[in-house]
Amino acid sequence: MIESRVLAFDIEPEMVAATVAKVSATDLSNVFTEVRDFVADGCGEAGYAMLFNVLHIEDPVGLLREFITTVHWQEGEWWLGYLEEYPDYWTQGESLADLVEHLKDLYLDLSGGHVPDARKGGE
Repeated sequence: MIESRVLAFDIEPEMVAATVAKVSATDLSNVFTEVRDFVADGCGEAGYAMLFNVLHIEDPVGLLREFITTVHWQEGEWWLGYLEEYPDYWTQGESLADLVEHLKDLYLDLSGGHVPDARKGGE
């Protein structure tokens, strides 16, 4: 079972209400629901996102391309992490939010050709 917070977003209030009803029928205390336009507003500081039923949006492939899979952990007071697509390039942050910003910058540098001969995992 997942012990950390689980954030459940949907643009439709009826779906959020259905999720609240299902969660209320269990002993789960770590699920938090919110009506949110995920495409417009993102997922906040969630460390992991799972998307379901996105094929009805205007550009589902474009949305999926926006997601970057990362591996991160805390070591002492520092947060460390890397992009799953580029496992040889690590970065760090003083907080999880700081690390996320560094990971975004790293992704832009690596995917934008600013790092000569950047290797993706498995290459």
